[in-house]
Amino acid sequence: MARAIIGIVLLVVLGAWAHYSNPYPTLPEILENPQKFHGHRVGGFNEATVAKKTDQGFVLVSQGKELYVATDAQIADTGTYVSVAGTFRAPNRLAAEAVYFARGRRVKVLVSVLALVILLMFAPLALQVDKKHRALRLRETHHA
Repeated sequence: MARAIIGIVLLVVLGAWAHYSNPYPTLPEILENPQKFHGHRVGGFNEATVAKKTDQGFVLVSQGKELYVATDAQIADTGTYVSVAGTFRAPNRLAAEAVYFARGRRVKVLVSVLALVILLMFAPLALQVDKKHRALRLRETHHA
């Protein structure tokens, strides 16, 4: 019982840390109340993609919301995941100070999923169910 309580407390603490460690608002939050964020430094949008290129930069889309980003950075193709930091100008413009392209994003996801599949495949070989204590434990190997 104590382990379960410790686990729940740990999850709550990690959730709070994740919430308060990201100082930037999300793109939908900014565009819902643009006057509140006018002139503030914002950025770090999750799951934001380049929708189209413009003469001054590109249009960023996240969760159905569009933001016009002005930058001199070389813009990748449409559909590329990016993270942008800069000064917001109401109603929907951002003067970018930094643009980061998520290179190899799909490969990173594939490697993570592959590692999980391998772990799940080999876990039954290394673990066994202890019915007496209703728990998993490492299998004992008998050496000759």
